[in-house]
Amino acid sequence: MTDDEVVEALQIVARAGTLPPPATPEAVAAAEEVIGFPLPPLLRRLYVEVANGGFGPNEGTIWSLVDFRDPAGAMWCNHEGEHWPQGMNLTEWLTDTLAGTLTVEALLMSQPTS
Repeated sequence: MTDDEVVEALQIVARAGTLPPPATPEAVAAAEEVIGFPLPPLLRRLYVEVANGGFGPNEGTIWSLVDFRDPAGAMWCNHEGEHWPQGMNLTEWLTDTLAGTLTVEALLMSQPTS
């Protein structure tokens, strides 16, 4: 999916009432200032145009983190004090989430064993 397709698909989800309202551009800019990095462009668009979060797999047992040092938004897992790269960027992560193929189980299975 392109970034525009991801935004459009998540706007449909947001219209169904399952996501919080969007953040203001000022709130996003303030967050970027605190974080010390700009948000990846797609994430910034989603926060301002779609919703203030709630985009990912919704099982609630794992944290998925966006690496703001990478404009593509490399994704990381954090679970029970361990963290590891997911091997995908934000667009891929959202595409798989929308397709229903990204689950907490799949993310946990990606955890390195060594």
